[in-house]
Amino acid sequence: MTNSTGPVVAVVVPLDEQTNDDKFDLTSHKTARRNVKLIVVFAVIVTITVIFAVVLGLTIRDKGEDEKHPPVYPIITNDSYRLPTDVTPINYNITLQVFLGVSVAFTEDQPTFHFNGSVEITFRCETSTAFLLLHQHMGKLQVAQVSDVRLADAAAAGTESSVVRVVDRQLFPVHDMIGFYLDDYLVPGHEYTFTLEFWSTPQTTPSLSGLYPSSYVDSNGTERYIAVTQMAATLAREVFPCWDESHFRATFQLTVVHDENTIALSNTEIALQRRHSSGWLSTTFMPTVKMSTYLVAVVVCNFNYIEEVSLHGSVVRIFARDEWLEAADYSLQAALRILPYFEHKYQHMYPMRKLDMVAVPEFYYGGMENWGLIIYKESKLFYSSEQHTVKEKRSTTQLISHELAHQWFGNLVTMDWWNDVWLSEGITSYVEYQGANEQLPDLAMWDYFIIGDLQTAMIFDSPSTNSVILNITQSTVSSNVYNRMVYEKGSALLRMISYLVGEDVLEGALRDYLDRHAWSAAVTDDLWTALQKSIDEQGISLDIKAVMKVWTEQAGYPYITVERTDDFFILTQEYFMDKATFVQPLEQRAAEMLSDSAAVYVNTEPARLYTVPLFIASPKNPNNYTIYWLTDKSCKKTISNICSL
Repeated sequence: MTNSTGPVVAVVVPLDEQTNDDKFDLTSHKTARRNVKLIVVFAVIVTITVIFAVVLGLTIRDKGEDEKHPPVYPIITNDSYRLPTDVTPINYNITLQVFLGVSVAFTEDQPTFHFNGSVEITFRCETSTAFLLLHQHMGKLQVAQVSDVRLADAAAAGTESSVVRVVDRQLFPVHDMIGFYLDDYLVPGHEYTFTLEFWSTPQTTPSLSGLYPSSYVDSNGTERYIAVTQMAATLAREVFPCWDESHFRATFQLTVVHDENTIALSNTEIALQRRHSSGWLSTTFMPTVKMSTYLVAVVVCNFNYIEEVSLHGSVVRIFARDEWLEAADYSLQAALRILPYFEHKYQHMYPMRKLDMVAVPEFYYGGMENWGLIIYKESKLFYSSEQHTVKEKRSTTQLISHELAHQWFGNLVTMDWWNDVWLSEGITSYVEYQGANEQLPDLAMWDYFIIGDLQTAMIFDSPSTNSVILNITQSTVSSNVYNRMVYEKGSALLRMISYLVGEDVLEGALRDYLDRHAWSAAVTDDLWTALQKSIDEQGISLDIKAVMKVWTEQAGYPYITVERTDDFFILTQEYFMDKATFVQPLEQRAAEMLSDSAAVYVNTEPARLYTVPLFIASPKNPNNYTIYWLTDKSCKKTISNICSL
């Protein structure tokens, strides 16, 4: 018997064809017929169930593929002062149109200075996200339009799957942030681009931050107008939307649209210029090296310049108004000497093809180290023997050396977060003396360090509650981070390390620090790691992190008392404060502390202990000393051990 199509449930033989052997009684026959019916019904039910399950499964699967769950967005709170790291910026293509106006005078009705522009940002997705969060200063910048997010891969461009739509935006003013909500998740490892258009908001009071106007009167009595940037510490967000944290490094390509009667300067050399019939000139610059947003710089002016080529081929120029250029030669020669000195000492070449030094009439700081475009307050940059003193020559040289040292410490290696800004300013404040001493060997620059940095640090540190390592817990970092503890105390601590382990060991550690972290960010522990490596290579037994931790993470310094008994020297440390801390003006207090009759008292609250290296030698042999470590409040040293030195 063969199967036909379809299930075969049973075979029934007709009665008239049955043989004797096939006959059975009526009761058995009825039972068999009932069983056959049950089997048929059961088979039909099973078949229908299987078909229904298959169809239902396909339907559920298709529905799951067609309908995606909406993205889950993060919640931004007042404690969310740091940007997430789920995306990393790669490149900013920025266009700025600068309207200088006919006056920089501000009125509530019509401030004359303003700018607008656009930025195309290329970024990489590190972790799957449907939310982009970046910085925008609410009071000075408005985002007009934002494009959808597109895959940067050219092969995917133009396809529907390459577009992730921006469905909403939200401002977070307390953090100077703007968030963009996407309709789908970005894919880790892929690069994307999106474009934002923006304009500056009217300002009724002048400021020296972001992109701001300035003016001066030239030798003919004509008022001239310029535009200048100051992006540090967190002011790039006033000029264009960006990931405005120091560890987010990217390349930048700028186009500045400006009045055709002015020139535009930026971090890099000019790539092309295009003149418009409307009186505007577009100046496009070459892409920068990989750097932080706070180093982006633009100047629009009508200055002239002088120039020379450095030892290793970089064009060094000084831009200034004509009457100041007459005193610019010394500054140019100083830069030409100090730049290759640092290249040789720290074994990293200056990476830019040009170095512009621009003197502007109004600037918040003495100078700003922007890569390729250092901006100075014009009253601080120049020196001529006919018009200035030796003291002014020294201070001008130190300022130039300081900003050039930043090309390595701050620009090449950047602090990860502003807590560690001393890695930029403290190291540079120490290294500046190396460069200045190279330029002015006859002025005994390291002797001046004692009153210029060390004693200044002690004056300001005695009442201070700020440590060298800061505790920044807000998105907007004020100019207060650039304080005496970061600069002078930071440099004084490096000098202490130099005396403790030797200048060669310190310089070797700084070179290793640059080697390990070039083109990236670092924290204080990275400096201690480099120092420890250099110390170990010299066979010195010293845990430098344990020693320096107390000096960098707590304020103040110790007051050391040495008492002599018949058999011992008793060494005691207490937290030092000057008596006039809260009752005298700073200048008067500083003068008293530098005098022999300084009135001081020892404050025991809060209790602070320091790891103090004491160099002890006998009068008979002062060059043969022993280092004693004072780590507790007091200790005893036998006189016999010291006298045997």
